[in-house]
Amino acid sequence: MMNITKIKQIRTFLLFLLPAVTFLASCNRDGNGIALCGGEAEIEMAFIQPLTYASGDETSEEKAIKTLDLLVFQRPEGTSGNAAVDGALFVEKRYAWLKTGSTNKYNSIITIGERLDIYFVVNQRDLLDDLETELVAGTTTYAQAREKLVLSDPQNLGTNLSTKGLPMWGYMHNQTIADQTYTNLGIIRLLRAVASADITVSSANFTLEKGHVVFGANKGYLPFSPANLDASNNYNVVNPEIPAGMTTTVDWSYTGTTSTSPQAIDNKFYMYENDAPIVTGKRTTKLVIEGKYTGAGGSGNTTFYPLSFRTAADNNKLQVKRNWKYVLFVTKVNGDGYPTLETAKNGEDLNMEYVVIPWNGNQDDNIQVIGSKYIANYPSAVELYRPATSVKKFKMSSNFAIGDFVLELNNGGDFPDPDNKTEIQNARFNVKFAAGSSSETFEFTVTALQDYADGAADNPSVLKVTVGGIVWFEVIISQTNETPIDWFDGGNQDIQFGN
Repeated sequence: MMNITKIKQIRTFLLFLLPAVTFLASCNRDGNGIALCGGEAEIEMAFIQPLTYASGDETSEEKAIKTLDLLVFQRPEGTSGNAAVDGALFVEKRYAWLKTGSTNKYNSIITIGERLDIYFVVNQRDLLDDLETELVAGTTTYAQAREKLVLSDPQNLGTNLSTKGLPMWGYMHNQTIADQTYTNLGIIRLLRAVASADITVSSANFTLEKGHVVFGANKGYLPFSPANLDASNNYNVVNPEIPAGMTTTVDWSYTGTTSTSPQAIDNKFYMYENDAPIVTGKRTTKLVIEGKYTGAGGSGNTTFYPLSFRTAADNNKLQVKRNWKYVLFVTKVNGDGYPTLETAKNGEDLNMEYVVIPWNGNQDDNIQVIGSKYIANYPSAVELYRPATSVKKFKMSSNFAIGDFVLELNNGGDFPDPDNKTEIQNARFNVKFAAGSSSETFEFTVTALQDYADGAADNPSVLKVTVGGIVWFEVIISQTNETPIDWFDGGNQDIQFGN
């Protein structure tokens, strides 16, 4: 029986309601030199669920908020903007609690003040309790606190998942907490402080027995730096952030599988960031699969197969970054692996064909798997601008051949050339499908054939992609009443920006 697994990536963020905030008339400095206004105020936070980003049987534990704490710092007078301020002074640590009768609203009470940087710490209450005497109000700077907010024991992250959850971090800078009934905060980015790796084996001539993480980072930062966010996607980190003294010396294992068809290990391996191989002096983190090859020429013994996190385009090894999941999909096993874990750990790929699908936890992308075939990294929607000839492109990863795909486009969709099934169009949209620049990648080019028109029946249209009579995915194609210049003149669209 075919087993189809579908994952929809949802951007990782926490959404709070944002009313107008009343600025305070005057504040006094306390004995620690912190300018506070006296008294406390309640803040209320309305959470939506953190991102779903796992492959296979994604568990609610990966996105669970077990504990929520706030660290409050006050930046010096004259500082502005949304960047972190290293010299901001520690004010207090506060607990947050789930509002009675609610499933997604939390409350906390913090000291009234201006120029407050509020950091949101998820599932790390034990770490904060250990730092109780080291975070000194009016003395400890944010830069000093960051060096204390370091995580350890990566081998325990998967073991403790159900009880402690995964470590996450978010922030809101330069806030004013006024003396009023309560204050609602704005949009908060919340990123996991770890990466994850899943293994799926679809080859019928191999029995998966165990998985190993090797050369794992022994520690990692809980915070991330706002300056390290990708300008094109503020929910991606650009580079790993590594605490002083980090070594790639930790190995850990998981025995057995989490599913049988196909065999898989999901939601068990969580890792701290590793800047190798770009930064030298450390080993690149990778997985080793342990199992038996039962095909022709096999010894019948348990052997070991090293698998690296690699790019599909150039086969280069990847750094491990927070909030990414690396799905390793084994499509074929050709023989025995290495005889021991140690030789496999230090060896290169052997007798195992696989692909690595890197997922950022905030992409609105999907993956589907059936038998030994997969399709991944396609969007659910594409939006074009107002003018005719507006073009958008999107890519997809798959180990199907281009001739296996069948395209359908509603609202009168047809093939301009009946002998060419890789181009389809209706009166408003044209879609071209082609092989990408690297193996197992494909590119769709979507072009608007008319200018935007209010009430057009063919806007939006739906592109349906099938293989073997199975609908693998659909993409909603729409045309919006704006142009790129609208980003400068305002256009006629309401746009909301996060902090």
